[in-house]
Amino acid sequence: MTKATCAAAAAGFALACCVGFSAYAAPWDGAYVGLQVGDAFGDADQPAATTIGGPFTSAQADADLSSLYGGAHAGFDFPILDQFVAGILADYNFVSLKGDDGGTGPDGSDAGVTADVNRLKIDDIITARARLGWRFTPGSMLYATGGGAWMSGGATAPAEAISVDFSGYTYGAGLEFAIGEDATFGIEWRRIDVDRERVSFPVTGYDIGIKPDLDTVQIHLNYYLNSLFE
Repeated sequence: MTKATCAAAAAGFALACCVGFSAYAAPWDGAYVGLQVGDAFGDADQPAATTIGGPFTSAQADADLSSLYGGAHAGFDFPILDQFVAGILADYNFVSLKGDDGGTGPDGSDAGVTADVNRLKIDDIITARARLGWRFTPGSMLYATGGGAWMSGGATAPAEAISVDFSGYTYGAGLEFAIGEDATFGIEWRRIDVDRERVSFPVTGYDIGIKPDLDTVQIHLNYYLNSLFE
């Protein structure tokens, strides 16, 4: 995680605590829209098959991945009893995650076809998920979230570039605080775990199996639309 994201999250948390425990009481009820910024970091496991369609017998070094991201989201919340909130939301994030295997071979050497440098780039992340929150004060909520996750990008060998899409699931937790009658500020951590995707490079003559695993830390703002329809 970058120092900039850590500093922003710490500053945001301090501000949110000061405001969130004040007289404001967030609605957490109805439709909302918002923006988010954060840091995505992790790695991608990339074993190789030395022939097209063959078994993944060659271990390569993981590709380290790290990038800031930003995007927008929309959701809907509804209260349950007095202190609980259930909701759904979807978000879209622009990201520039890049990494490679360093050209490592099955035994860490530069021998064989697996000595080629295989690069991975992820351009966007989409999630659709549910969340369940507990309002431990009128203006403060702790919540858990989970659902589906999708990523798209590309993989390269020395002479080829192939588009690749990933799908899987995400889960995490966050804190939200009221910063006005219709607005909340939040801090959230999530894990993204996707299925391995097989990518074939017919010109080069081998396959790799790519499985990125990511953590994200973000801050976000929500604006509830109830007042627009009163």
